[in-house]
Amino acid sequence: LEKWAFFIILSLIILVAGFNVAGTMTIIVTEKTREIGLLLALGASRLSILGIFLLEGWIIGAAGVLGGGLLGSGLILWFTRHPLPLPGEVYFIDSLPARLSPSLYLSIAGAAVLVAFLALVLPGLEALRRQPLESLQGEGGIRA
Repeated sequence: LEKWAFFIILSLIILVAGFNVAGTMTIIVTEKTREIGLLLALGASRLSILGIFLLEGWIIGAAGVLGGGLLGSGLILWFTRHPLPLPGEVYFIDSLPARLSPSLYLSIAGAAVLVAFLALVLPGLEALRRQPLESLQGEGGIRA
């Protein structure tokens, strides 16, 4: 039960991070409206533009998963060598046990990658909906 509770708590944290990635990618798509329109006007396919934003999102997600995994692994390895002491008169154990479980580690990393991928879908589809002329018109853009 403890492992499932831990997995659910970390999954909720990962879900919040996924919303963060989706928000960041939405802002990037909004800021790059003119560039998307220019690429479309020059003949880039909508799938290649989607690929650009998916690649950028994957890089953001992979950096988060890799950084979080390395930080978490380092902390767990440090706690296995230097256990956190607990007051014996309050608890039944004298130190907090820590152990690195590869299956739990991989399931959390897999959930993080899945959430990062799902967070890329809506901003990527928003980039596909851009029209070349409408994207180029506006502040400092081309006037028709």
